[in-house]
Parts: sequence; structure tokens; C-alpha cells
Amino acid sequence: MLGKAVKNRIEEKTQGAKSSLDDAYKKLHDAQQKILSLQNNKVKLYQQIARIFLLESPKTTNKQIQVLVDELQEVFCHLNKRTDELEQISVNYQQKVNSLQEQVDEKMAKKIFQLENNPDYVSLFTIFKKTEESLNKESKNYQLSLEEFTQKIEEYKQNRCYNYLIERNFGKDSYKGFWIFRHLDAWVARFINFTENLKNQKTLEALIKESEQRYETIKTAHRLASEKKEKIEHDIEESLGLPQLRNDLNQTNLILENYKKQKSLTDKTLNDSLSGHSKQFNEISSKLAKLLQQQSINEVVQLTLQSNSLEDDKLIQQIPILDRKIQQVEQSLPTLKHTVEALEYTYMRFEQTLSIFIQNNIPSSYYEYNISSSKLDELLNNLLNKDIFPETIVHVLISCRTQANSNKTINWSSSKSTSMFSTTSSSKQTSWNSSSRSSSTSSNSSSGASSSSSGGSGFSSSSSTGGGGFKTTDSF
Repeated sequence: MLGKAVKNRIEEKTQGAKSSLDDAYKKLHDAQQKILSLQNNKVKLYQQIARIFLLESPKTTNKQIQVLVDELQEVFCHLNKRTDELEQISVNYQQKVNSLQEQVDEKMAKKIFQLENNPDYVSLFTIFKKTEESLNKESKNYQLSLEEFTQKIEEYKQNRCYNYLIERNFGKDSYKGFWIFRHLDAWVARFINFTENLKNQKTLEALIKESEQRYETIKTAHRLASEKKEKIEHDIEESLGLPQLRNDLNQTNLILENYKKQKSLTDKTLNDSLSGHSKQFNEISSKLAKLLQQQSINEVVQLTLQSNSLEDDKLIQQIPILDRKIQQVEQSLPTLKHTVEALEYTYMRFEQTLSIFIQNNIPSSYYEYNISSSKLDELLNNLLNKDIFPETIVHVLISCRTQANSNKTINWSSSKSTSMFSTTSSSKQTSWNSSSRSSSTSSNSSSGASSSSSGGSGFSSSSSTGGGGFKTTDSF
């Protein structure tokens, strides 16, 4: 058998051990996950029981549980009290808002009366209204004319011949050029009617400027009229104290909205607590669930009997069932862990065998082994026996190693890296004797020397064991 085939066979055995180990890992992990899942389900049951109990909050003789019930009642009481406080505060601020609004309305009425009886203001207001109307009308006209004139000017700019003449300063005193170019420019000007179009463009630009000036003039007049009108209004408002009243009204409205928001949140928290969905309720419920887990099952049963709900009675019946399932899985854990440890050790021994064989099979193409596939499997299966070491297996394989295409046995001691397997008089050997111990006495003097000098160990049968097998005199 070639060295590569032996190596591949050892790798197959190693991979088989790895697969078995992975399966064992998975079974152990699945068992642990199942225990965790069952324990989580058990915790959920206690949480549901605690929630049902707290929603009813009956009196109980258990002092620790009664403390949690009282704590929840204090939460309800505090939320109710806070809701009432916020309601009263909101009512007070609403009254203040109404009062301030009445004062603002009263001052506004006085402001209007004074303005209506002020001749200067009436005159300014009339001017303001006229300028406002003029401004609105002129704004529309200016926008329409600007769009129309700008579009027409853009058409001039898109004419290449027209722009060429503009760039050449045609028709201006600064226009220069040879007589031939002047003649061509004049011909182009006549062709596109340059003089008339230039006149039209200048007219459009003048109209845009005139429209803009008219718009700015009316806009300025409106702004001045508005400023004078607003100054009189501001002076009257200051004399009446309207700015301060408006500021007080705005601030009071903001405070009122804030308290209304707080009351809305408090109402929601109270409703959530009463229905078992608030943060405070969940915190107390979690405390009660942990406390229930510390009680005996009989104590929890007695506690559930104090509530009117039948749901917690059904939930408590599931806890012993979960306990039995958890116990069954936990009982399998020691066996699974022992299996994992054993497979880890086996896999390590196969890996070690493969590593030692590779180290001592160099060059691999130079050797072949006088061993059948079945004998190799039988040899490797001995690794499952903890009394046989990987070094021993490799030693046996090396003992039957020969050169490729040769029957000559290779002396183990010829390898410089295998001093641990040297067959000196002080080393341990593994032998497969082909004769019984009783018959070896007469032939030991003639054959024993040659056997020991060869430095190899072979496959043989032992009369003491009654059959062929691997027998070691000692380990490495």
C-alpha cells in the first residue's frame, strides 16, 4: 500500500472522528438550548401569573407579596393625585388666558376708536390704501411686461448674424475693418434689417427700465405710507399697554399647553398601569415573578386561588410539566458531556497519529507499506483503546515500510528524526510473533539475533493470546 493511501486512510478516520465529535457537540448544544428555552417558558408563566395577580391586587398573608401589591397601589394613587393636580392647574391657567384675552380685546377696541377719531391717521390710511392698490396693479403690470420684453430681447440674442454685428460694433464710431469686411458686414446688416432690429432692442430695454422705475416709485410711496400709519398704531398700542398684554397672553398660552400635555401623558400612564402595560407596572410585575419563583409550587397555587381569574390556575398547572421536562433533559447532560470528552480524546489521538505519520513519511513517494487495507483499519481502530498510543500505531506502520518497488525492509533507525522509535537495546518494541512462547525457546539462539539486528517489528501471532493481534511490550 502506498504511503499516500495510508495517509488518506488515516485522514478518513480522523475526519470520521471529527464528524462524530461535531454530532456530539450539536446534541449537547441542543440539549442546553432546550433547557434554556424551557426555563424561559417557565419564567414567562410566572410573569403572566404575577401580572394577573397584580391586576386584581387581592389581599394576601404573604408579607413580601403584599409589599409589592401596596407598591402598585401607591403608583395608582400617585398618578391619580398628579392627574387631579394637573387638571386644576390647567383650569387656573385657562381662566388666566380668558382674562388676558378679554383685556386684549378691550384695548383693541379702544385702539380702533382712537384711530378712527385721529384725522392724521384717517388721511394716512386713505393714502396707504390707494398706494396699496396701485402697487398691486403695478406689480402685475411690471411682471407681465418684464416677461414679454425679456423674451423678445432673448430672441435677438439667439440670432447669430445679429450678435456678430453687435460684437463688431457695427454702426458705432468704434467700428473698424478692411473695406472688404465692411462691404460684407453691410450686406449682412441689410439682409437681417440690423438697424431696425437694433432700434427695437434699445426700445425694449428702455421700456423695461421705465417699467422698473415706475414700480419702484409706487413701491416706495406705499412703504412710506405704511411706515407712517404703523407708527401711529404703535404709539397708540404703547399708550394702551397692548404689546405687554399680548406677550403675557402668549406666555400663558404656552404654559397652559405644557400642563395639558403633562396631564395627557399622566392620564395615559395611569390607564396603562390599570391595564398592566405601563413601565411601572412591568417593573413591579417582574419583581413579583422573581419572588414567585422562590416560592414552593403549593404556595403559588394558594396564591392563585385568591384571585378571581381562572387563567392563572391553568398557568400554574403547566409549571410542574415544564419542571419534569427540564429534569429529563438535565439528566442526559452528564452522558452527553462524557461522550463529548471521549470523542475529543479520540479525535486528538487520530490527529496526533496523522501528524506523526506525516513527519516520518518523508519522502512519501519513496516508501510503500506491506499492510492490507483491512489490517490498516484494524490497526487504526486500536486507537479507540486508550492503552494504545499514536506513537505505537506509527511504530507498527514504520516496521512494515519498504522502499518503493523493493521488498527490502527499511531500518527504522536510519531516519534522523525518529530517535524516539529507535530499536536500540534500551528502546521499547512491539512484536507480532509467528510462533508460541514455548517453541521460541529452542529457536531464539539462532533467530533472535537476526530479528533484533533488523531493528523492525512485524505482525505475528502469540500463543499466549490464542490468535493474531497487536501486542505491545511497552509504550513509547
